[in-house]
Amino acid sequence: MTLAPEAGAVHAERVRERGHLLGEDVRVRIEAGQFIPGYWYAKAQRMRRRFAEAIDAAFRGGDVLVCPTLRAPAPPVGAGRVRLGATEYPLHTAVTQLTMPFNLSGLPAISIPWKTSADGVPICLQVVGRRGADWRTLAVARRLEAASPWSRQRAAR
Repeated sequence: MTLAPEAGAVHAERVRERGHLLGEDVRVRIEAGQFIPGYWYAKAQRMRRRFAEAIDAAFRGGDVLVCPTLRAPAPPVGAGRVRLGATEYPLHTAVTQLTMPFNLSGLPAISIPWKTSADGVPICLQVVGRRGADWRTLAVARRLEAASPWSRQRAAR
């Protein structure tokens, strides 16, 4: 509820002047932000703050979280929908389900290639750090990337 109004505010002029150059999925999300009432946005910001506080509390026991970036290998270029198990999702939903909590809460996060699927598609991990620990998060990600099967595979080429 916060992304569309924020994107709408930042990119309104771009959509008016060059909206035809944007992909329909992106343009529609930006345009939708113009129609979200201010009180919904204010409520979403309060909820976002509480959510960020809860995630910050979860980090009191550690410095970084390492978890998948996607629930499945990357979808093919041009895919509009992704099947995960028995459920089909719009592409945007499928590729942001596991990253959205950290984007929404403002924590430093980075996705790194870990290995490839049987089809040769990259499978990535995301490294998420405590609030304000951007450099530590990047350092951990760099060390993991250097130790990854992906890096060893690329070095062998």
